[in-house]
Amino acid sequence: MRQWFGGVPPYSCKAFVMEVEGKLEALYGLKFANGEVTCFSTLTDVARKQKRAVVEGIRLLRKEIEKHDCVIAYASKDEPTADAFIRHVGFSHVGTAFWGEEVYCYE
Repeated sequence: MRQWFGGVPPYSCKAFVMEVEGKLEALYGLKFANGEVTCFSTLTDVARKQKRAVVEGIRLLRKEIEKHDCVIAYASKDEPTADAFIRHVGFSHVGTAFWGEEVYCYE
């Protein structure tokens, strides 16, 4: 995590990582801040090619998500597959944030 953020993460989180050949290629989990539980993920192209590991990661992430009453996720405008991936995890679209990102909820 420190190598991803360049230091201690700026919030409390439960995170999972995927390493490929000793290099950090994915980071995903739940962020706890401002009274909200927010799901996050970021994957490199190398991680996306690891289909089995991605599916296993989604399974682990769902187990963590299901421990909470409501978890939100935001679709990055910079990631063209964000909407499909977030929906695949099990989130439902609930609207658009005032800053323009699409908002999803897992209940």
